[in-house]
Amino acid sequence: MIRLSAARLQATDPRRLLLWMPLVSSLVGLLLLWNFGLTVPVYMAVLLLLVGFGGCALFGPARLQGPLLVAAPQVYSLLLLLAWGVALYVLPGHPASGMALLAASLHLPTIYVFLFLQWPPALAVRLSSLTLAVFLGITLPHTWITRAEFGPYEGPGLPLTLLFAHGTLLAVLHSFSQVRDQLAQEQERTRQMHELAHRDPLTGLRNRRALEDDLLGAAAGCLLAVIDIDGLKQDQRYPGPRGGRPAPHALRRGVRAAGRRKWCPGLPHQRRRIRPPDAGRRRRAGDRAARLRAGRRPS
Repeated sequence: MIRLSAARLQATDPRRLLLWMPLVSSLVGLLLLWNFGLTVPVYMAVLLLLVGFGGCALFGPARLQGPLLVAAPQVYSLLLLLAWGVALYVLPGHPASGMALLAASLHLPTIYVFLFLQWPPALAVRLSSLTLAVFLGITLPHTWITRAEFGPYEGPGLPLTLLFAHGTLLAVLHSFSQVRDQLAQEQERTRQMHELAHRDPLTGLRNRRALEDDLLGAAAGCLLAVIDIDGLKQDQRYPGPRGGRPAPHALRRGVRAAGRRKWCPGLPHQRRRIRPPDAGRRRRAGDRAARLRAGRRPS
């Protein structure tokens, strides 16, 4: 059960896992606002939009889940910017504004992660920096107005916190995304080298190295024997001991001899060819018998 859950988690798109964070946080925010009687229409609308978008992206029709997943960073950025601007300029003294500012600043890194999962590192860092710059641009007038005040969301502390904390986070995400891309390229290169080592590029067939790997990974007790018999077709024309065919007798004797020598067919230097013994003498004897039957005397 644990292995099955781990396999399903590994196969899940990480962006879908990120969708759960705004959804759950919005539901908790709605419950808190309702419980404390702080049902501000603007904040309630933003939270309901977050819940609706996350629910449609996770549980909506399959044809809508893909486009909504791609548009998630932009939608979340607009909704967080709306809540950020309302908390700073429209309802600065409302008890719910502090919670809105805190939630926006905490969920802004989710947008960064979305962008780095969705785009290449260079483009993702530009989009994330642009998002952070927009938040800073909206914050600067409020910082100038409250420059003489001291608080978590007043004065120069708020833009400096956004700049240094989120800037450091962007640098770390950029480094991790570059390492992730390098690992993906290395894995692809390793896969290609493995394919070249185990498959003939001309015919597309698996070679001996692939066969040896398959045998090593097979269950205990499996054995593959490849036997090459020289002169089998010619020796079938002449009688063997007691009137039988010589090839089966030679094959049986050769296999027994190989077993006594502990012959391993997987090692090139231990290969042996099973050759029927005295094939030339039996051929000459057969020719002599044929001439006698034809009324000719042997020379």
